[in-house]
This record gives sequence, C-alpha cells and structure tokens, in this order.
Amino acid sequence: MKHSHIPIERRFAGSETEQLSDPDYQIGLGIHYRTLTLGWPDILSRMRTVVLGEAKCGKTHEFKQQVANLNQQGKLAFFLPLDQLYDNAVDEVLSHEEERSLSNWLQQPKNEAWFFLDAVDELKLRDGSFNIALRKLRKVIN
Repeated sequence: MKHSHIPIERRFAGSETEQLSDPDYQIGLGIHYRTLTLGWPDILSRMRTVVLGEAKCGKTHEFKQQVANLNQQGKLAFFLPLDQLYDNAVDEVLSHEEERSLSNWLQQPKNEAWFFLDAVDELKLRDGSFNIALRKLRKVIN
C-alpha cells in the first residue's frame, strides 16, 4: 500500500520542560498557536534547529516531505538518516543525483542548503555516536 502525504500545517513550540508540562501553557498554545509557535517557514529560516518529538509522530515523513518541497522550489535539501551516516560516508548515504547536487553546492558555497538529520534515538539504540555522524557531515561541508 502506497502512503501519500496529507499536507497539514505542523506547528512547533519551544522546549522548556516546565512550560510544556504546564496545562495552562498547553491551552495557551492551542488558543494562540500562531503567535506562540513556529511553522516550517520559520524553522527553515533559521541556521540550525533541532526538532524533537515522540516516536512515531511523523518526523521522518515530515523531514522527507520538506526535502521534496525545497527541491521542487529549486532549493537544495538533503535527508540523512544518522544511523546510516554513522556507518557510512556521506556520499554513500546519498543517491548519485544527490551526491552530484552536493558536489555542485560545495563549489558554490554562497547558496543555501538544508540538511535534515534524522533519528537520533535509533542511533543511540545502536550504541552509535551522534558526534561521529555529525563530524562526517561537517568534514564534507566544512
């Protein structure tokens, strides 16, 4: 069965634990969700963002969809599963087309690119190191 994407307006909130466990704050997020939360345009405008969420809430699918959306807009975006990046070089994780795009981007560093690194939890379960995976990416993109 093929899964299709159902577009939803996903919103993101800050991660102060005290606030997120406060029922009044949660209600406020519901009432003022546009002013107290961020959407994908906000997230994509930032230099670095960490997206945390419960397991099986759709982060991987959402990341892949954002990569597809950015690529359709003529922007450069990559999806990198951290468990694969831990075990392999960056070029081994990417398709040939993505590898060419990355190589072209590296020669034109003024252009923006987005890297969606996914599944820190799965990497931890494999006794992998998040830092090793990040170092591999940093080595490639300087």
